[in-house]
Amino acid sequence: MNLSELDIHTKAIIQGFSDSNWEVVLLEHGFSAGKEVSVEFHAPFNGPIAVRLGETLISMRRDEAKTVLIEKA
Repeated sequence: MNLSELDIHTKAIIQGFSDSNWEVVLLEHGFSAGKEVSVEFHAPFNGPIAVRLGETLISMRRDEAKTVLIEKA
């Protein structure tokens, strides 16, 4: 399962990344294996999603979110 498929307000644990090109960028933003995340908002018309990572709320494109592999908590 990937982050773009997660329902709103559902918690998940990051397992890894499917694209090494995005992995570096996501690691710089605090995404790493073992951290808990949740999706807070889905924008309409296939727009970006808001992801809570700890106390931080991050907006990201759905194609970026598809590279974050997760497992529901």
